[in-house]
Amino acid sequence: MFEQIKGQDKPIQLLKSCLRNGRLTGAYLFSGPEGTGKYSAAMILAQAVNCPDSADDACGRCASCVKIAGYSHPDVFVINMSVYFDPVNGRAVPPPQHRDAGEDNHRGKKEAVQGRDIKIDYIRALRDGINMRPYEGRKKVFIINDAHTLTRDAQDAFLKPLEEAVPDSLIILISDKPSLLAKTIISRCRTLKFGALRRDELENILSKEHSLEGPGVAHYFAYFSEGRMGYAARLAGKKSAFTEKNRVIDEFTGPAGLRESAFINRLEKAGREEILETIKILAAWFRDVYVLKAGAGRQEIINLDRKEDLERCASAYSFEELEGKLRCLSDSVFYLEHNLNVKLLLSTIRMELWKN
Repeated sequence: MFEQIKGQDKPIQLLKSCLRNGRLTGAYLFSGPEGTGKYSAAMILAQAVNCPDSADDACGRCASCVKIAGYSHPDVFVINMSVYFDPVNGRAVPPPQHRDAGEDNHRGKKEAVQGRDIKIDYIRALRDGINMRPYEGRKKVFIINDAHTLTRDAQDAFLKPLEEAVPDSLIILISDKPSLLAKTIISRCRTLKFGALRRDELENILSKEHSLEGPGVAHYFAYFSEGRMGYAARLAGKKSAFTEKNRVIDEFTGPAGLRESAFINRLEKAGREEILETIKILAAWFRDVYVLKAGAGRQEIINLDRKEDLERCASAYSFEELEGKLRCLSDSVFYLEHNLNVKLLLSTIRMELWKN
């Protein structure tokens, strides 16, 4: 199972060594960029410590592994922004649409993780459960995804279970922003760092393991994802992702593209996620224009399939103009992720991108 996580040999080998030697206990912090396999590694580790068929990995086939993968194991507690909390048994469960048809889902709905923060109630449930003996597995495993979203009260409440960890329990924190965690929490965890792959290495993996047709497709996914395997795999799994990015670029730059007002009007009717993806595509485009204008080689270009278009575009802008557009788009991603008013945001983009 661990072999599914590409490019993370160092943390995976360390985990496997700890499994073989029986030294896996206490609390761990999996840190690194989003999409580098941290959550997958945590779930596989939860399977491995309870798997009867393997010494340093999970088989993925036994009853224990299957239950953990389906969020139904009584000894594995997951706090994740995409799952629902069941207050009856003190565990997170899959959202209603992922549960068995006909199952009563009302228990989890009121306790869904709301907003962008993990509240203290979830940590209280963890604290209550950590001192209980495993029900059917070898260890109780507590996984907190996006641990940096713990509120201050939740972080304070979390110190006690970290300090009083018992031998048959394992705590795994996952974060791509560990600097937002209290130092008192970090100091009580063993940190494993997950890093992005080299972009050319990821391009080779995508070319070999995914059916990506057309020139430049694997290159674009590897470079646009900045070497993050999980993000690249999600893009590769969306058949229309490459076509969509070229449609956005054509609309913005092509001779038959949409005019300024039509382009913005289309975005005003789009959902927040579509707007965010469009802004990221444009940011990657102007970034390419900038680095090409600065004399960078082909291996630094994300949209390698549009090299001629990039060269034409580079001659139309000064470095100062490109810096302004990149700054605007970068700020827009931040503001959109923090729920700024969309119309105000698009108005700002309109003024900057069509300024010259």
